[in-house]
Amino acid sequence: MAIEVQLQGLEWGYQLNYDGYTRGADAIWPPLPEILEICDLTFGCLFAVEVVVKVWGLGRRYFKSFWNFFDLSLVLLWCLEMAVALMPMQSPSLRLLRLIRLLRLVKPLRTIKNFDSLIIMTTALKHSMGALFWASIIMLVVEVMLALLLGQLAIAFARADDESPSGDTEVELKIFEYFGTFPRSMLTMFQMTLGTWVTVARDLQELITPAFNLLTILFKGTFGFAAVGVINGVFMQETMKVAQTDDIIMMRDVARREKVHSNKMTAFFQYTDHSRETPITRSEWNKVMERDDARHWFGAQGLPIRDPDTIFNLIDSDNSDSISIDELVFGVSQLQGVASGVDVAILKQNQIYLMALIEKVLEKCEVSREVETAKLMPEMDSVKPCLHL
Repeated sequence: MAIEVQLQGLEWGYQLNYDGYTRGADAIWPPLPEILEICDLTFGCLFAVEVVVKVWGLGRRYFKSFWNFFDLSLVLLWCLEMAVALMPMQSPSLRLLRLIRLLRLVKPLRTIKNFDSLIIMTTALKHSMGALFWASIIMLVVEVMLALLLGQLAIAFARADDESPSGDTEVELKIFEYFGTFPRSMLTMFQMTLGTWVTVARDLQELITPAFNLLTILFKGTFGFAAVGVINGVFMQETMKVAQTDDIIMMRDVARREKVHSNKMTAFFQYTDHSRETPITRSEWNKVMERDDARHWFGAQGLPIRDPDTIFNLIDSDNSDSISIDELVFGVSQLQGVASGVDVAILKQNQIYLMALIEKVLEKCEVSREVETAKLMPEMDSVKPCLHL
């Protein structure tokens, strides 16, 4: 499509005798337009075959996906485009139907789920609509007020003496280009806010009065710089705040952190001169932990090493007196950082369980003591007469 547009531009420039365009598109390579038509027809047929195969294979399930409806609409629009191309009469409005092919560029977006950066950007854009709406409302209201103010001031200064005009129509024409009508005034204000404000400011200074310097610099310093900067900051903050609560981004972030953690633990195994299959023994662990760089590295991972033997026992979950790569990845992830809410809940549950066991043991001890006391009662009764004597 880009090559086709380039060929159309070359032909148009040649017909206009534009400087540098000395030959038309046909002079570059005559068969190229026909090849482009064949490519367009080939891609359309491939899309149609894809839809037919999917409908035949999936049946009713085909119509349960948005992307399947999108593919079907592309094929139907392509058929409409081919039908319009076969019409004997062509008009600019009918030729605009060829722009429908631009929808094919949306097809690669379905693979966006395979790229973390793209999914974050698209999700942020999707969640930015609310903040964008209110930011646009604020800017629109301010721009309307300032367009009316500066527009009326510029017109008043340019046409200050209507009874005895100066005859300098070029000045009035220039002012009219900037502030002649309300749409022109709005475009000028947006240019001063987001574009090249110096050009407008210098024209107002030279054509009307230097007093406009105060207004333009004041406007650019307050609204064009400070207010727009605040709006941009709030817009980005609100957008990222909403985007970070998105389920897809949260799952991607967790998966990325787990992958980074696994890669770092694998790098530590390589640091200790071990392969993935060879575990780390206690002596090897203590020897590695004698190095300052190893302790600092674990401290950077959120696990300060003060007692290597205690950390080794906590990581060695199977009590084999060695640490495998899986134990290292899981154990370090459990010990990193401060205790989480899950850790506190598990500790509380274990404490309640232990307290229940202790109470049961105490109850059994109390029952056993009562039983022993009951067994001794007959003997005590037989001893009482002797005690009386």
